[in-house]
Amino acid sequence: CFYGVSETDEHLDYDEVRSIALENRPAAIICGGSSYPRLIDYEKMHQIALEVDALLWVDLAHTAGLVAGRAIPSPFPHADIVTTSTHKTLR
Repeated sequence: CFYGVSETDEHLDYDEVRSIALENRPAAIICGGSSYPRLIDYEKMHQIALEVDALLWVDLAHTAGLVAGRAIPSPFPHADIVTTSTHKTLR
């Protein structure tokens, strides 16, 4: 399943994420990526994952350098799994 952005402000629609998660009861919720240019509220995603007993998996490949440099919030306090790569961050 995929979730989208709000039509009014183009931010992640966390209500939609929650609704989809409640309907589908996934084993994991995956967030992150290069095609969403805004900050992700990892705490909200974590709360949704807890509600449906899912793991929160964050793909940090494109923004790991910004997290390491403390330019954007870290997902580590909220995520069960964080994946990254050096070739996307260090190029």
